[in-house]
Amino acid sequence: MTTTTPSSATIDGPSGREALRLARGLAGDPLPVLRELHERWGDVSQMRLPGATLAFLFHPDDIEHVVVGHARDVDKGRILKQLRPLMGLHLFTLEGAEHARRRKIASGVFRPRDLPPKVAPVVDAVTAMVASWPADAPIDVLAELDLLVISAVGGGLFGRSIESEAPRIQELVHELYGYLPWATSPQFAITGRLPLPRTRRMLRRRRALTAIVESLAREAQARIEAGDTERGDVATLLLQAHDETVDGASRLSFEQVVDELAGLLVAAHEGVALTVTWALHELAAQPELRARAEAEVDRVLQDGRSVVPADLRELPLLRAIVDESVRTYGSTMLIRGLQVPVELPSGARLERGWQVICGMYQVHRDPRWWREPERFDPSRFEPEAGDRPRFAYFPFGGGRRTCIGSHLGLQTCMVMLAQLLRDFRLERVDDEPIGVYSQVLVRPTRPILMRATARTPAG
Repeated sequence: MTTTTPSSATIDGPSGREALRLARGLAGDPLPVLRELHERWGDVSQMRLPGATLAFLFHPDDIEHVVVGHARDVDKGRILKQLRPLMGLHLFTLEGAEHARRRKIASGVFRPRDLPPKVAPVVDAVTAMVASWPADAPIDVLAELDLLVISAVGGGLFGRSIESEAPRIQELVHELYGYLPWATSPQFAITGRLPLPRTRRMLRRRRALTAIVESLAREAQARIEAGDTERGDVATLLLQAHDETVDGASRLSFEQVVDELAGLLVAAHEGVALTVTWALHELAAQPELRARAEAEVDRVLQDGRSVVPADLRELPLLRAIVDESVRTYGSTMLIRGLQVPVELPSGARLERGWQVICGMYQVHRDPRWWREPERFDPSRFEPEAGDRPRFAYFPFGGGRRTCIGSHLGLQTCMVMLAQLLRDFRLERVDDEPIGVYSQVLVRPTRPILMRATARTPAG
């Protein structure tokens, strides 16, 4: 890998046909593109394309300088703005004053101390799912957990089981994700505005998902009007949330609440399902680590009860396993747009208007910060593991735009994993390597098949 530092005047990188080839790859599967950029051009590179210049950052200090040090000088970038027809208008795609207003109003809903009612439905959903698992037959773990998490997360979002709606939500979300390569490509800025058959199909699916969420939100609104205001689910809280200190309306409109709930449903269920699937896959390859995790869960749940959010602070190994799963198989990149020129700690100068792509996947696997980075090793997250640059691990972004639902997602992962480890042992069907590709998150190229065997907790 190149280690030379570019001067403030010149940043190297691909050009011409090579830049176009890599740009097409970014819109499809970014992983090999980010790897090639880092290996060939080092910690800072640039790619000049018609109508845009992309800067790629792979050093934690440079990334922190942009994301945190210049938090007021960056926006979500062109690519995320392009996603609005596909994803809608919510905290993930908004920016500026409207983003700040909505985030401030919604922030109280996601305080860690207020999360237990939102996480509690996970246990019931896990119990219902595993009861249907066939004995000794292979299970497509991601497919099973994907549907489970929609039901579980949906219960925390909407205050009731959404098991009946979950299959249709799953279908729509997967179809919408299929549009991502097109929606992030340069041509979408034009074709996405035209009444093409493909565009109309995409918009119909987004409207169908929004209609389901709107119906669930109206149920929550009706409960509030009937005096049921204390459930603690996200919909109930967002519909009542207000902040008189914000610039503009102190409450979210009903339509804005629907947009936020739809965004949370899509983002949370995908992240949780993949994180837990990869964790189970890796634990099956390390029986000793799995035995330690089972013993920790058995000790905390020694009376045979189900896990509750208050137990999570007593499960440090489980938290480390979740963190390592996120490090190894989490998000691919973080995108920001520069509103001012920025001088990086490395000495490079980024210009106003550039789109900055922070190579999260590469940083999380950089041997400078992670010993044997391809190995699944939760001990990296133990307190005595040693110091690393702050942004050697930044799965939820940072600064003013840190993911508002990160605590909810992590707690949901831990509750689900603890409940599964308490009741089941999952083994791989085969030891054949599983490839990965990226579609926002890191996904397996083939089904992860495992066999589940019931286990009796020790003690």
